[in-house]
Amino acid sequence: MHIRWLREIPISAILLTGCSPYHPSKVFSVSPTESLYHKTLMKTEVVRFSNEENLTRLSIVATYLTENRQRSHNENERFVIGIYNDENETLHHVTFTLNRQSPLQITPLQPNDPELRRLSFVSPWYRYYLFRFPHQKEGMMQLHITYRGATETLRFSRHPKYIYTHRAFE
Repeated sequence: MHIRWLREIPISAILLTGCSPYHPSKVFSVSPTESLYHKTLMKTEVVRFSNEENLTRLSIVATYLTENRQRSHNENERFVIGIYNDENETLHHVTFTLNRQSPLQITPLQPNDPELRRLSFVSPWYRYYLFRFPHQKEGMMQLHITYRGATETLRFSRHPKYIYTHRAFE
């Protein structure tokens, strides 16, 4: 019985290694566009405001735009924020603050805007805006969104969140 196992182990190892690629780095390579997709996806948060019947009244997708190597130390914080509203309102009844500071500038984005090509996903149902906030010295930032008296908070950081939380997900 033991001799049979001793013969099957090398045969199994040969068969399994025969199925693996010659260059393992090709399996794990990521193209620059895929890398950008994953970076923006890590910096994207979603929030939803519902009514009493649990129907979505407002949905917001916020992406923090950061390029650590290219940013100057006093550059404004930039977000692309997509807003879907069932009443077809744009920014009425919605306020945004970053660490309790109001945006310096809000610019509507057109569907073919280059900023939207950098996002991990774009929906034609959303209206997108580029928000510029004052520079934040802290690494962690809180984007407070208030809609008709209800407030939600999205947390962003320049670095991966687990550096601050010591957990993979928050």
